[in-house]
Amino acid sequence: MKLTHTDLKPENILLVNDDFELCEEKPGYRVARDVGVRVIDFGGATFAGDHHSQMINTRQYRAPEVILGLGWDEKSDIWSIGCILAELFTGELLFGTHEDIEHLALMEKILGNKLPKVLP
Repeated sequence: MKLTHTDLKPENILLVNDDFELCEEKPGYRVARDVGVRVIDFGGATFAGDHHSQMINTRQYRAPEVILGLGWDEKSDIWSIGCILAELFTGELLFGTHEDIEHLALMEKILGNKLPKVLP
């Protein structure tokens, strides 16, 4: 569709059904009966041919090309999804920062190498 959501984050992903059952192996834990999800808040969604603002996304889910002002497309949503999945897996915010330089440094640390000098 060449549509970029531009603000994927856990708050914009909802379960289709909030029914749950208690986990027998871990008392107190709940397990969703239906893991279907819906993405909400398409207020900032942008098609490929539309005007693209320079800065998108909530900082913690922002792709490197957005931080560096290199332009963006629907692939920036894939970066956001990766950040969300890492957060769900670890239970911790992947990039807990409010500064661009620190954010890029954390990306390099997690990726285990320097960001390329030229991003595609």
